[in-house]
Amino acid sequence: MTKRNSINYFLVLILIVRILLFSNTSNPPDPSNFSSPSAFTSLQQRLDLAFASYLPNREAGLLSGIVLGTKKSLPTKLYQQMIQTGTIHIAVASGMNITLLITPLFNFLTLFLNRKVALVPLTILIWFYALLSGFQAPIVRASLMASLLYLSQEFGRKADSLRILIMTGYV
Repeated sequence: MTKRNSINYFLVLILIVRILLFSNTSNPPDPSNFSSPSAFTSLQQRLDLAFASYLPNREAGLLSGIVLGTKKSLPTKLYQQMIQTGTIHIAVASGMNITLLITPLFNFLTLFLNRKVALVPLTILIWFYALLSGFQAPIVRASLMASLLYLSQEFGRKADSLRILIMTGYV
């Protein structure tokens, strides 16, 4: 991915954050209660509402499934069609989501920060996404694998993908 694509991707992320912060929803999260799991559920609901307010029902449900891993927003007919065609895996959160999130963001951060310094906020963001998605098993596995990969880079060691996979499978 080129640096220009990373900047474009980052601008899309800024747009999503802007929608979250400035969209009118009936139940915004309470900042004083941000440490509780219900605050992240409320954040999930707010993101879901933002998708629904800017996109048609089918597309909003699909985007919510891809980003948050929630299938509850998918219309029943679309859900059944995706099961029949074998494409339901698209609408659930997976390791691909982590890759789609961190690769362009990492490229963007390295425009301004040293590679080792950029790994710290990136790892924090990975685990924030895992929390936001409700710690679904595929996201936790991918987050752990990415964290171990970045941790090895932080210590200047060559990452052994097989060893990381075995360690992740063990946990």
